[in-house]
Amino acid sequence: MPNSGQAPAAEGRAAHRARRRPLVPRLASVVAWALCVVVIVCGVIFFAPRIPVRPIQEVVGAAGLALSMGTLWFAVACFLCVVIAIVSWHSRKHWRLAAGVIAAAVALTVVLVPWLTAWRTASAHGSSVSWFSFSDQGPHRSPTQTTTFATIDGQPLQLDAYRPTQPAAGGPAIVFVHGGGFINGDRGENNSWFSWLAAQGVTVFSVDYRLAPPARWQQATGDVKCALGWVRRHAAEFGVARSNISVAGDSAGGNLALMAAYTMGDPQFPPTCDVPEVPVRSVIALYPLTNLPAALDDTRMPYAIRTMLDRYTGGSVDEHRDRYLAASPTEHVTPGLPPTLLVHGSSDHLVPANQSTHLATALDAAGDPVQTLELPWVDHGFISQWGGWGAQLLRPQLTEFIQRHLIAAG
Repeated sequence: MPNSGQAPAAEGRAAHRARRRPLVPRLASVVAWALCVVVIVCGVIFFAPRIPVRPIQEVVGAAGLALSMGTLWFAVACFLCVVIAIVSWHSRKHWRLAAGVIAAAVALTVVLVPWLTAWRTASAHGSSVSWFSFSDQGPHRSPTQTTTFATIDGQPLQLDAYRPTQPAAGGPAIVFVHGGGFINGDRGENNSWFSWLAAQGVTVFSVDYRLAPPARWQQATGDVKCALGWVRRHAAEFGVARSNISVAGDSAGGNLALMAAYTMGDPQFPPTCDVPEVPVRSVIALYPLTNLPAALDDTRMPYAIRTMLDRYTGGSVDEHRDRYLAASPTEHVTPGLPPTLLVHGSSDHLVPANQSTHLATALDAAGDPVQTLELPWVDHGFISQWGGWGAQLLRPQLTEFIQRHLIAAG
């Protein structure tokens, strides 16, 4: 007869082998769990409302801004989570199956909700959005010319010119002011848009301005006016009509574009070089700061925007409220301002969409022509993603504005 003690020993060894699963399957299980948890957390952050606790809101806001560019990542994550759920179902891992299903549903929601709202918005405006264009990088051209338009306090300020491939005499021009929170940024950012505008017959001048610190709340606007004056003085060299120069910008650059257009003749904001002030044909401002004190209260990234504005104005709003207000386009609305296009994402974490709404209300009350475009589920800085839903929605509206106020009016 076999030794009766051998059976329990054999069972113990079998159980021990079962507990000692191979390393690769164990690592795969850990990775699967981690992916599901990360996707669920990211989805919660993507849809998170404003949180009253500022340190937490700062983290959630910064993460939400980063995730706004992650549509393709969420699409890939959705596929992987579906695979995890299928494998877990076959291996009878019920808890991991549930995590995979939930994570896949969250990722799919993050992908579909912005797309569906973008599709409805495009349909309402008679245009369309396409998945086939989502990964497009846009046109890329080197500047036609780069030149120094001013040297101020030893600092050269340069501009990049993008001329149409078939320039016509007396064409329109746009002076573009880059963003970066008044403290960083570069005139070469988003040059796909400059190439695209040049293809439509618009000469684009992407310009430098002096960054903070030190406080530049007056000088930055003056630098933009300096660039406008230089472009008007040299208009004939570029085939530009002196009377058909517009100004545009994104984020902080949008603020400066508005300020340069709205403060003509204001002794607080003279050009910083020896040029006359230039009345502009129109203004295009993408997700701009329009009321600096209000932005501090409404933002979902309070530390980031406070840091930017403190450096730009030279101190806090309690110390320099007069500067904060003076550098706010809403404080310079008067009848007779040029046509303005305001574009904002409804999910902007850094600069809330009501910054554009409040300025539009003030312009409308003053009888100034204003057009607004609020893009659903679009966040700050969306023009950096050429094929994204926000950029796809913007292009036909921007084309219409340019045709009406720059080309047809030329």
